[in-house]
Parts: sequence; C-alpha cells; structure tokens
Amino acid sequence: MVSTSDTTTAKQADRPQELRPLQKTEMWDPEIETLSRDEIHALQSEKLRRQVHYVYANARFFRELWDAAGIHPRDIKSVDDLWKLPTFDKEALRADRDRTGDPFAGTRCVPASQLTLVTHSSGTSGKPNFFGMTPDELTEVGRMFARSVYAIGMRPGDETVMPSSARWHGTMIAWEEAFQQLHIVKYMLGKSPVPHDLVSDLFEMAPDMRQLTSTFVYHPEAELEYMRTNNLDPKETFPNLRLLWSAVDASPMRRKILLDTWGVPLKNQYGSGDQFWMTGECPHDERYTHAPEDYFIFEVLDPLTGEPVPPGGTGVLHITNLWMRSFPYIRYSMEDMVTYETTPCTCGRTSLRLSIRGRFAWSVRVGEDYIFSQEVENVLWAQPNLAGANYQLVRKSEQPQDKLIVRVHPNELPHTDELKAQLETALKTEFGVPSEVIFVGAGEIGTKGVKMQRVIEM
Repeated sequence: MVSTSDTTTAKQADRPQELRPLQKTEMWDPEIETLSRDEIHALQSEKLRRQVHYVYANARFFRELWDAAGIHPRDIKSVDDLWKLPTFDKEALRADRDRTGDPFAGTRCVPASQLTLVTHSSGTSGKPNFFGMTPDELTEVGRMFARSVYAIGMRPGDETVMPSSARWHGTMIAWEEAFQQLHIVKYMLGKSPVPHDLVSDLFEMAPDMRQLTSTFVYHPEAELEYMRTNNLDPKETFPNLRLLWSAVDASPMRRKILLDTWGVPLKNQYGSGDQFWMTGECPHDERYTHAPEDYFIFEVLDPLTGEPVPPGGTGVLHITNLWMRSFPYIRYSMEDMVTYETTPCTCGRTSLRLSIRGRFAWSVRVGEDYIFSQEVENVLWAQPNLAGANYQLVRKSEQPQDKLIVRVHPNELPHTDELKAQLETALKTEFGVPSEVIFVGAGEIGTKGVKMQRVIEM
C-alpha cells in the first residue's frame, strides 16, 4: 500500500549480515557490474548526449514531444539535465497511433528493412504497442539478459524450461538469445497462447526430464491447482532442480509457497519486453534486482509531482534507453511503483537496485492510499489452505473508492460466511481500510495478455 503523501519505503526485513562479497569471477560482466557511481554517471552522460541527438533526428514522436516542450538535444549535457525532457507513457503512444495510423507511433528510428523482428507489449494496461529490433540488437540484448540470468544462478551447461507459447514476447525472445550465449539447454514447452499449461506439459514429460536444473514458473494459481488435482510432488519428480525462475511481482508468500512446493527457491528477474531490458535478483537480498545502468537510465519519480524521489523512496519507474538504434525510448513510464537504492550492495555490485511495489494497472486507490495486487496476494495466501488461491481486485469507475473489494476463488474451501469474515478481517487489519470479499468459482478470474487479470473494472 502506497500513500500519495508518503513516499518512504514500507517496513522491510533486516538486511542480511556479514555476507561475503562475490568474487568478480562470479559475475557475468564484472568490469561493468563494479563501476563506481561516478563512472556510471560519466558513462551514462556520454551515451545520453549521443542518444538524444540521434532520437531527435530520427523519431517523429520525440521530435514533436520535445519541440512542444521547448527543449532541444543541445540542452542535454549530462544525466543531470535529463529532467528537462518530458516524460511519456503507453497512452501517449496509443494516442499517436490512433491519430496518425503509424503502428510504431513515430518511434522507429531505422528503416523497416533493417529490423529482424517486430513484437508487441502484453497489453496488460491497454492496447499493445509495437516495437522491434535489428539483428545486432538481438545479439546485444542477449548479452544484457545473460547478465541477469547469471546473477540468479544459472550457469553454462544447465538445462532449463521456458514457455514456447510466449515466444512473441520481448523478454522471451531476449532470454532465448541469452541462454544460447550462455550455452544453457532450453526446453521449449507449452501449447496454449499463454504460459498457463507449462507445468502440465512439464509433468507429462517428467520421466525424460529428471536432469532439469531449473524451470520457469509464472502462475502459481494454475500450477498449484494442477499439482493438487493430480497429486504430484515436484520434489520427487525433479531431484536435480536448483532453482525456479520468473519475472513477476514476487510477494513473500509467493516465494514461500513455491519453495515449500518445489523444494528450491524462486529467483526472480524484473524488466520489460517493451524496451528489452531486464534486471537480475541480488544473490544477497531477494528484495532487490540489479539494474543494467550501462544500457539504461532508471528514474524513480513521484506519481503526483513528477519529481525524483530519494533513494529508499517509492515512485513510478521511468527508463531511458541508451543503447538501441531502432526503438530507443527516452523517459518512458513503466507504470510500476518501485523503491530503489544506489549504495554499493553487499554482493559487490555497484549498480542501482530496484524493488517493485506493484503496477498501477494492478492497483486500486482507497482513500489516500494505493493498494497493489501483490500486497493483497501476500495477505490472502498467508491464510490457512489458501496458498495460491486466485484473486482479483475490484476497481470502481470513480477513484478513490471507499473500500477494498477483492474477488477470491478459495481453492476447494467452502464459501462460508466464516471464511469471508476471516479474510475481510485480515485485509482490514493489513491495510486499515474497510474490506469486502466476494467469492467466485473456478475459471471466473481470467487472464489479460499473458498475465492473470488482477484488476477488474466494475
């Protein structure tokens, strides 16, 4: 829950103590991952100066946006000047597409003939946007994603599972390239358009896949229900697993449930296919992921004022692409609320660390506070026999609303008044607002894009 009047970090667990910093041989790109903050600033400033001139000359969308704001690339001398440029979001791209008919909304900087692929966003918050990359960029994005994959503990020679059904998504395209560069064997499973059936395919092929060292997981709601229904124990089926991996909002209860079920930890990554970027979970502190600051500038801005929030504060993540030539976005809102730290990490890395609080698209405002789906998840899944129960927040058309409303499919538990009161009390205790629980049947909470539809408008 984030208050618009308080951007300080929510209560967090104590940091791990007396952990050994990683040796440089334990990092994928140690020279970059251990740069000083001054070196990072200088590198980003040099790349930014070149990038703003290039984008202004080649992308109509940004030229019009910056001209309207009275800003020219010559005004940008370093990262310290980035604030002079206006921010933008997905709605601005959608509006440009509707107005001009340009599927790329004026952001493409190279001829279409130079692109090796065109993909699109997942459509979680609205109509998907189009973007692509060149062959050289595909190779480079593999290097970036290899860094995050290496950070979470994957190594050459490992064997992992990833969903073939989502190969259109930018992150999947980049992971596939990263695994190839890391010499990690990837098993492409999943038959449906979304990665919900990955676990069922995995168990169907289990006798031939006991050598797996990791597997992608995505929707515990569907995955745990499948294992419960079929009385399956992944600890026995896959004895060589070392980790699960994903790129989702990982609440503490989600991590605990996955660890209890599979017997190995979840190692998370955080990023987006929109601009082909990814961060890797810190091996010393699972709350944070390390950001590739040689590829992007990461800003955390107050959701009301647009001003930068200090380290440890909470705000909306904005990214500036320093490396792409085809579709580089400048000061693009990711619509995620995050906290961040810039002090050197106990693991030895010096890059900015991000901790995701939640997506605006998956939040409701009750009074002065934003409540995010993963915060609700953490409360619900902590209740007895509700591990992995599917849920959904109800957003009223007029915001803020006077109470938190949550739709829940409580696994196989009876839909009793006693259970309803128990959940409403737990939510009210956690968030301090009136709360209502509505029970729904199996299948009544669907998906949006590749993700569970965490918010429904009513």
